[in-house]
Amino acid sequence: MRHGFQRIMERLEGAEQVAIRKAIRELTDLPPDRDWAVCLGRIPFRGPRTGEESNGDRIVAVVRKGCLTTVMLRRSSQPWTPPALKVDGLLSREVVGL
Repeated sequence: MRHGFQRIMERLEGAEQVAIRKAIRELTDLPPDRDWAVCLGRIPFRGPRTGEESNGDRIVAVVRKGCLTTVMLRRSSQPWTPPALKVDGLLSREVVGL
């Protein structure tokens, strides 16, 4: 997870980083018996439209069995459904906004 967290932090700016770090620390209240995708906010699109780097305008944290698995940028045009994100549930706790 450290690599994914490092990559997302490289793509966020100062105030965004602070807000996202705080929001991630507060994800400890999620029921640990389920896997969650949590939208932490939206930013202007950054990055290439294709390739292996995280890109997109939605900041998403994935929490599996109570542990933060990854943080990623995801395009709003991509499906926002449990099957698409391979989780049991979706939450919105937006702390960064356009």
